[in-house]
Amino acid sequence: MKPVQFLLVVLTAIPLAAQTERLGTVSFPVSCAASSQAPFNRGVALLHDFWYDEARPQFERIIARDPACAMAHWGVAMSIFHQIWGRPKTSDMELGWQEMQKAQGLKAGTERERAYIASLARFYKPGSEEYQARIDAYSKEMGSLYAKYPDDVDAGAFYALSLLAAVKPDDTSLGQEHKAMEFSLRCSPNIVTIPALCTTSFTLVITRP
Repeated sequence: MKPVQFLLVVLTAIPLAAQTERLGTVSFPVSCAASSQAPFNRGVALLHDFWYDEARPQFERIIARDPACAMAHWGVAMSIFHQIWGRPKTSDMELGWQEMQKAQGLKAGTERERAYIASLARFYKPGSEEYQARIDAYSKEMGSLYAKYPDDVDAGAFYALSLLAAVKPDDTSLGQEHKAMEFSLRCSPNIVTIPALCTTSFTLVITRP
């Protein structure tokens, strides 16, 4: 008998859900203007839902209205970092680094926010490193961030996604996928309020011969 095979299936956002704003409830505290909190939450929900084309202008609107919001620049950089869907182009890497420099220059108000910014800056920082080294380093940084803030479900979701993005082409062990699934199982009580994190992002399919 063949061993049970585990296949991690990543689902895309359903167009109708996107149109009707069924993004779930996200609470991602940021030290920006109070008026920026709700729009920022929506931007993060869009990221979790893989609706990158809408996430970027969402964060850009926050920057226009709240120029001191460092995390909005992080949001723009995250919007062009599609991870499992494809590798950033040279122009994306340049734009991402520009946004990270702006985010770092604004000095976010909390250590948690600065950790998010530092993790993503590690990926975009110019240099000779290949993509695999960059994504491995980013995933390691996100793992450390999540370990430090275990109640931050968004950190867990971004870490899980980074684990999938960091899977090497010749890696058939499914070790990274299993780690990502551990987060999905832990966050299951939040499925109703944050569907994009648990039910849309990661679904475990078990197949038997």
